[in-house]
Amino acid sequence: MAGIGFLALCIVSFFLVLTIQPGEGVLVIHFTSDGGLDFFGSRMHVFGIVGAGFVAALVNACLAYFFYDRIKFFSLLLVFFNVFIGILILIAVGVILTVN
Repeated sequence: MAGIGFLALCIVSFFLVLTIQPGEGVLVIHFTSDGGLDFFGSRMHVFGIVGAGFVAALVNACLAYFFYDRIKFFSLLLVFFNVFIGILILIAVGVILTVN
């Protein structure tokens, strides 16, 4: 089940490499509920979001592996959050790509 989260992050990385061309200017990362734009970033900021997701998924997977023999519920909870993080980042990057 942990592989689903990593798969979602790999899909996001693949689409980022194909969609965002090197040298592209400013990208809209966040906008307010009023419709105003409040955070702009570069291509590397978007890759940073995915990179943070990979780090969080790796930490969760390692913790789930170490806690599996002691506390199975906590281990399964970590794996679930791994999938949840992967899907949320997939949605967030999809929105960033759609807006830009």
